[in-house]
Amino acid sequence: MSLCIKVFSVCLVFMVCVGMYSYGVDIYLSELQASRGSDQSSAKPIEKSSFTSLLVYELSRVSSGSLTYKGIKKLSTETKRVLKNDYITSKIDALVVCHFEKINYIIFGTLLINPQTNEYTAALKLYGLEKNTVLHEITFKQVVTNEDGYLTDLALRVNDDLSRLLAAGVITQPPVIVAQTPEPTPKPTPKPPEKEPETVTAPPAAAETKTEKTETEQSEQAEKADEGKPLDAVLAKFVKKKEEEKQAAEAAAKANKPAEPGMNIFTSIGYFFSMSGEWNPYILPCVSIEQGVKFNLFIVNTEGFDFLLRPAVFINYQFALSPDLSFLVHYHTLKLKGTIDAYFEFGDFFAFYAGGGPFYRFDIIDHETPSGKFRTDLPFALGTTVLLGVEFYLNKEKTFSIGLVNALDMTFYAEMVVEYEILAQIAFKL
Repeated sequence: MSLCIKVFSVCLVFMVCVGMYSYGVDIYLSELQASRGSDQSSAKPIEKSSFTSLLVYELSRVSSGSLTYKGIKKLSTETKRVLKNDYITSKIDALVVCHFEKINYIIFGTLLINPQTNEYTAALKLYGLEKNTVLHEITFKQVVTNEDGYLTDLALRVNDDLSRLLAAGVITQPPVIVAQTPEPTPKPTPKPPEKEPETVTAPPAAAETKTEKTETEQSEQAEKADEGKPLDAVLAKFVKKKEEEKQAAEAAAKANKPAEPGMNIFTSIGYFFSMSGEWNPYILPCVSIEQGVKFNLFIVNTEGFDFLLRPAVFINYQFALSPDLSFLVHYHTLKLKGTIDAYFEFGDFFAFYAGGGPFYRFDIIDHETPSGKFRTDLPFALGTTVLLGVEFYLNKEKTFSIGLVNALDMTFYAEMVVEYEILAQIAFKL
């Protein structure tokens, strides 16, 4: 009986040990950059490629179980905030993905298809988070007659290489889950501000003397400079750099984006003065009101200054009484105006403009005759107006503004009538 118990115990221990060490190391595959062309520099990307998912399937099929291959179904928000694309292009990208997605090993790279020779070239790299380095590189070329056969051969080559790395201890088993800790390293070493890693840019002298360095070479030098440094410092520097690049790109896109024509609806109210004409002694101005629409046509559009032409159509209404209230007179004036303004915007909050145009004037004059009867006169004439105004935006989007308008109206009756208006204006952009 005791012998049976001993045998059972030995078998149990053996099964547990085998179960522990037969647990596959997770190897993730990033989305491959698949493209068509004779070389990588002139190749055109293949969008929505299924090569990665098919390769994961082939790898899972040929794996003996010591390595478990998985695809990344969806990147987290933290990863997308840093990466420009949904795939990995460099070692530092791999660091970001592994850290935020809690991954220890990831394969990334490119697949180039030459349509002329039908040659497929896969350039893959295996990145390890624990050592923060590319552990292995694979280049696999083959003239393809059957795409499925190529993926099977590529999967066999990848699995064979990674199995040798696993046997040599380059890939640890079971995996060390470094990325599951709250921070990239258990005890990050705080670094004083003066010793913070410098941003990866060539010094002015080197930039002038070595202009032939490509962007890829600079990236490789930056990655080598980061080797051996704490992961949290490397990651923090990279995240900061990427955020600065995104902010700069957004600012540049905003500055270079052509402004779209818009339309403003405005309302004005103010006072007017009659400065000449045979009616001048008999008019007591009361109010002037305008309602209309302006169209924005951008001529110059920069970050700090815009120049626009603003055609406008609007109706102006004026009301006046007789200064002698014993003699009742009501003056109603309608002006249909069409103007065009030269509009100068400075920054996001201030603008001034000058312009002018013609108008058609129609008056309704109700007045009491000496006999006590009322009479209505309906004179009409053409005229011209000159405008000068300022505008202040109340929000950064420039959709709401207030302003002050000065207008000089000249009506061509038998004797010219000149009027000056000063109006407070409010405008909404559609």
